[in-house]
Amino acid sequence: MLKRYYDGEDIVDIIGSKEKQTPGKRYQVQMFMQNLSEFDSQDFINAGQKMFEAKQVRYFVKFVFLEVLNQIDILDENIQNFIINNCENEIYGNHVINNVIFSRPKYIRLLRQYGILDKWFNNPQKKDIVFNLLISMSPDYDIEDITFIEKYALHSQEDDNKFSRCFLHDINQDTDELFELRMKFYNRYPQMADVYLDFKSMLKNCEIRTIRLLVFLLENKIKGNEKNIYKYEEEFLYEDSEILIKNGMEVVNLLLPYIPTEKDESLLFSDWSGRYFHKRGLERACIQIIKKANAAIISLKPETFLERYKEFMGKGNDLYNEIILDGLYRLPERYSDVVINYLCSDFDSNIFDKTSGNGDELLLAKQILGKHSKYCSENVFIALEKTVLSYLSPQAKDIYRHRINYNREKNGYTVYWSFWGDLQKEILEALPYNRLSDQAKDLIRVLNRKFLKGTTLYKRSGGHSGWVSSPVAGKKLNNKKWLEILTNTKLKHKSHSHWKEVPGGFIENSIEEFSRSFRNAVSEEPARMIKLVLLHNEEILDVYIDSLFSGVAYSKALDNVPIELLESMILKYPYDYTSYRANYICSLIKNRKNEKWSQKILDILKDIAVNHKNPEIGKPNVTNNEDKEMRSFDMLQSNAINCVRGEAVQAIAQLLWNDSSLFKHFKDTIEKLALDENPAVKLASLFALWPSYNIERDWASEIILNLYEQDYRLAGFHDTKNMLFLLYPKYRQRVLKIIKKCYESEDKELIKMGAYCLSEMFILRNEFADIMNNVDTMSEAQAEAVLHMAILYFNKDEFNSLAKNMILKFKTSSLDLEMPISRLFYDNLIDLERDKDFLIEIMNSGLSRRIVHAFVHYLEEESKSVVDYKDIILSMSYHLIKNGCGKDEGIWGIEESVRKVKTLGSHK
Repeated sequence: MLKRYYDGEDIVDIIGSKEKQTPGKRYQVQMFMQNLSEFDSQDFINAGQKMFEAKQVRYFVKFVFLEVLNQIDILDENIQNFIINNCENEIYGNHVINNVIFSRPKYIRLLRQYGILDKWFNNPQKKDIVFNLLISMSPDYDIEDITFIEKYALHSQEDDNKFSRCFLHDINQDTDELFELRMKFYNRYPQMADVYLDFKSMLKNCEIRTIRLLVFLLENKIKGNEKNIYKYEEEFLYEDSEILIKNGMEVVNLLLPYIPTEKDESLLFSDWSGRYFHKRGLERACIQIIKKANAAIISLKPETFLERYKEFMGKGNDLYNEIILDGLYRLPERYSDVVINYLCSDFDSNIFDKTSGNGDELLLAKQILGKHSKYCSENVFIALEKTVLSYLSPQAKDIYRHRINYNREKNGYTVYWSFWGDLQKEILEALPYNRLSDQAKDLIRVLNRKFLKGTTLYKRSGGHSGWVSSPVAGKKLNNKKWLEILTNTKLKHKSHSHWKEVPGGFIENSIEEFSRSFRNAVSEEPARMIKLVLLHNEEILDVYIDSLFSGVAYSKALDNVPIELLESMILKYPYDYTSYRANYICSLIKNRKNEKWSQKILDILKDIAVNHKNPEIGKPNVTNNEDKEMRSFDMLQSNAINCVRGEAVQAIAQLLWNDSSLFKHFKDTIEKLALDENPAVKLASLFALWPSYNIERDWASEIILNLYEQDYRLAGFHDTKNMLFLLYPKYRQRVLKIIKKCYESEDKELIKMGAYCLSEMFILRNEFADIMNNVDTMSEAQAEAVLHMAILYFNKDEFNSLAKNMILKFKTSSLDLEMPISRLFYDNLIDLERDKDFLIEIMNSGLSRRIVHAFVHYLEEESKSVVDYKDIILSMSYHLIKNGCGKDEGIWGIEESVRKVKTLGSHK
């Protein structure tokens, strides 16, 4: 046809009579017009106009001209002139607008640039065309498009209601400029936000935008006294929901200013309080998101949480109490002293949760103390117990008086309203029984007899509140002043000291608070304080020595302290096998691993590693609700890291990594640790065995294998996979047996490690072929790990074929393996020439929404040519049509992806 046209034959004659204008002829015309548009755009337009205006050409053929015109990406001068000159033409106008320009941003922008959209907008009869065109390109607006909308928006509510259709429900698709425009609309017309918004999805994909929108809804409701315009999702209201916050501090800074700060009892009955289920709406969602944001902050940098809430801590504000208590529970165990000291500083203001609606105002306090009282120092625990035993509610006097007056009135029966003991029973029972004094244990037995049906008292609290510190906290004192404090025998312990109320908190002259202030001063100037204490050794009270060690061990200025001074301090103040001072010594050595420590210090480190009582057999330092006996690898690892002997082994490991000549000093110690009865210590011994492998390979290899064979959980240790590959050539059968035990474990971390090893052994050494050839017996966790490893090797040319075969083994699997397979697309691992047949087979397998979405996302993000992928797309489409409706999940949710493929096709 192209040759006939350029030979001078009329396009209408080339098409032929109406009888010959069949679907096949239409396809030929379409190919001809596409080729012509690429060859010469003016010839394309001339032929198209003549064809379109010819009466002897059927409509379904002549419209090929508009279809091809719609698909053109590069609008040269000829194409632009045709659109501009004919968009208002009586013959072409409506056809060009509806079939060429509609939903095509380049054409719509052309009309904008030539002022046609402005002209139409100011013509009441054509204004709706502008709205429809703008809406059709949503959300693909550039800055100039937004500027055009802003030019005419916010002048008329009728127009603005139409403009509002430019905003999709999914704010994740907004550009930054479009989102800002959206917020301008919402601020002018709050009712526009009264639409369905998928907050759960939005929080996952565009967190800060979602929080800003939440702030708007919150602010609007507060200021305008509107009805609840937020269709909240109940997922926000559950602590264990899958919603996680990534930008913790930014979210807190956006939402926290809206939390009421006043101490007002009416807040207990407001929408902010969760005491009444029917009021759980926008405000409660805000509180829950803040809690999740705090969790994100704490997971990254716990001290940031404490710093951010410092101004609210101890203020006695019920809403902030709920938020702060939730955060204190999440703090890691190394903050146990800080947490308990804070709670004990003012029970009345700090431990009661009155707004979460959990039905127990002491529940959070019990959870916090149940966790942190296991790990706090002995002094802090003693102080906690004394605070609990001596606590008397401010309500006690009024309750007692009311009880006496009521019974005097002889109302027919005698009441025994409790005014003391409720808190003691609840709190003491939450503390580790083995740490309680005999007095506390006796009291529990008495209170159990008193409260046979449980306690009921605590529903209100009050009084001055705030932080607690010593009079010298944060002050720069000279040596003379510090010496007066460190040698003062008249200072009382916390339970006997008096508090002085000051704005924002309390000043307490207790030895514990002075000790905490001293520890902070040591961290600031460790060398100076060590010299001061050593110089006045005989006079310094022993209670401050642990503060000295703690302050030095975690000081940022530790590297500036001469090693001789550190050794003098360690040798001067002996450790024992039960206190935490030994842990500080190990931390000191670990943090100064590059130093040449004396033999005496090395002997101390070995002694602590072998003989310290922490951890105790059968008494794990760290547990959780699911594992209180250290059965899982996670708990085993947590205990190995968070025990004194574990810290000692880590210090030895650091020294060996830095200086292999020290191995002769530690070889016997490492051997003893590997033979220890406590599995947490055995796991910790691997820290030292790793550098030992590089020094005395055969010796270390045998011990490592023996440890794995005695307790295969130890194979969960970091980098075990690489170690097993190093051991494989010499110890093949033993290594394979360890891998299989992990693979067949019920522990999720060990399954993952075992499956990683197993699949990599299959790839690199052709081991475990029997398992890899029978994937139907795999669990989902095993299969996911195997696929993960296959995908890691997918782009390595020498392993690509094997990796593809491994993946295809799962194509008929009934397991939920969508996400690992989708990683091929999300991680851009596909080479079309190499992987085309593989992709077709994947797309003909048990196709799912997520895999289809991943494929479409890949085409979009990587700007792939749909033409290149046509065979795969056709195969996918055929599979969907043939099998989609027969599945339980049907083809719900795939339509949007198919639409995107169509759109991509029109753009390519």
